[in-house]
Amino acid sequence: MHTVRLDQLRAELGEYVHRAEAGETIIVTEDDRPVARLVPPLNVGEPRTEEDVLARGVREGWITPPSEPRIGVPPSFPCMSFEDLMEEIARDREDR
Repeated sequence: MHTVRLDQLRAELGEYVHRAEAGETIIVTEDDRPVARLVPPLNVGEPRTEEDVLARGVREGWITPPSEPRIGVPPSFPCMSFEDLMEEIARDREDR
């Protein structure tokens, strides 16, 4: 990812457009604060990957990444039987 000042982007727009076309993301700043992002284009008709959708969701703010991501995959088998789970729930409710 590259950062460029707005006035520099205006002077060298063609160069930065070609860099974005080649796959680079350009952050545009004004007075040392980000104001825009120049990103590579999506190819029309190209299937979007799950990663593309998640990245877009995080960028747009409708997906919040976990603060402490889990490591590894969750177990593929139940941790306890249904009967044990119901007993544990009943014990928890007794405290109320």
